[in-house]
Order: sequence, then structure tokens, then C-alpha cells
Amino acid sequence: MARYRHYQNRGGPGHTIYATTTVLDFAHVLRRPEMKDRMVHLIYRTHQRYRAKLHSYVVMNNHVHLISTMPEDRGSTWFMQRLKDQSTNNLLPLLLPEERSMLSVQAGLDRRQLWMRSFDSVVLEQPMIFTQKLNYIHQNPVRAGLVAMPDEYRWSSAAAFARGEWTPDMGLPLRP
Repeated sequence: MARYRHYQNRGGPGHTIYATTTVLDFAHVLRRPEMKDRMVHLIYRTHQRYRAKLHSYVVMNNHVHLISTMPEDRGSTWFMQRLKDQSTNNLLPLLLPEERSMLSVQAGLDRRQLWMRSFDSVVLEQPMIFTQKLNYIHQNPVRAGLVAMPDEYRWSSAAAFARGEWTPDMGLPLRP
């Protein structure tokens, strides 16, 4: 029997991280526009609520990538758990029956889980690595064949970058 893989999540208070979290069973439950819209809203809201700086994000059909600077008093594990909890509480009630059935492989769960138990994060200490991860995030929908240009994908920070809304000191402006 294969053992569940736990990622070594790095990123202490104040660190800038690249993080990926994936839906259980890689199920495409975020494929509907309203689900992606809600997830984007939750990303912004969680960053605002916990005073984290959001640099970049993309919401795909079964996973989310982000670059964030952690709050000065909390690390990545704490922060990502809050984001995953908030999104689970908000998204699970919106799942259609066929989407809920995609999660049925995990039948032993309490039916309140949406995300895989762990997430992957890396501390971005060098500007070159930050830029590499930023480009990876923005190119994700292009590589998936969803759009021709990164800023055409509605559920990504690429358009905000194209409009010049991101700054290194402030990150993306957090919506109210």
C-alpha cells in the first residue's frame, strides 16, 4: 500500500513563498466560472484578513498556485490552513452532485474536505526564483490550452500585472 506523501512546507513569518494546493483526487471541481470567481475572492479575502501580501495567483480546475508574503507573526502552514479551511467552507456547499461524486474516492472522509491534506511550498529567497515562479503561475493557463495569452485568463493575476497594479513593496492591491 502506497503511503501518503507529506510535503515539507517551508515558509516562516514574513517569508515570501510559492505555494500549490490541490483538490482531492485531482478532481476538476473548480472548472465552473462561479467556483473560480469564489476562489479568487477567498484568496484576496484571506490575504487581507491575515495581513499577508499577495503577489501572484492562478486558480485552475483542480489546483491553485500563489506567491505570498506571510504575515509577520505567522508561517505558511498556518496561513495555508486558513485559506484551505475558508475555501472548503465556502465551496463545498456550491458543488453540484456530479462534482461531489468526483470526490467520492475519498469516501472515508467526513465529507467536509476539499483539498489534499498537505500542500507544497518553497521559500523564494532570490529574485530570479521569484520571477521564475511568477512566470510559471501566469503561463499555467496558456500551457493548459485555456487561453493564448496569460492576461486573457480571468482567474489569474496576470492581467493585474499587465495593468501595472503589482509593486514589489505592496504586492497586488487587496480588494475590499
